[in-house]
This record gives sequence, structure tokens and C-alpha cells, in this order.
Amino acid sequence: MGSEVLTVPQVAERLQVSRRTVWTMIHRGELATVRIGRLRRVLSSDLIDYLERCRVEKKGPDAAGPNRTNMPCPSRL
Repeated sequence: MGSEVLTVPQVAERLQVSRRTVWTMIHRGELATVRIGRLRRVLSSDLIDYLERCRVEKKGPDAAGPNRTNMPCPSRL
């Protein structure tokens, strides 16, 4: 297995958000989870995929306004 298995509190710590925010992302289907019995876990590869979708890239020096997203992040909590 190549991915680390993370708990919701571990994901929240890595993203520097609350556990409630992580649960909201999960319930909205924005962050994939796996079930192990009654427990939900997040694979580190799924967390990386989520972050890639949220990546902000600058369009160039001539771009007006703030950085634009390459692909919109599903949640702006």
C-alpha cells in the first residue's frame, strides 16, 4: 500500500482547519474516504488529489487582480 491512512483529526491538522471543516468536506463529497469497520479514514493520496484541485496558479505578470485558480477548489470554507 503506497498511501498513508489518516484520521480526520490528522487531516485537519495538516490542512490547518477544524475537524468540523474536514467532516463538511467529506459529507459534500469533496474529500474521499475509506471505511474500516465503522471508522472513516482518508488516504494521503486522496488528500493530495484534493489539494491539487485547490492549487492556485498565477496566470502571468500581466494578469489583473488576484491569483486565479487553475481548477476551482470544491469548498471555500
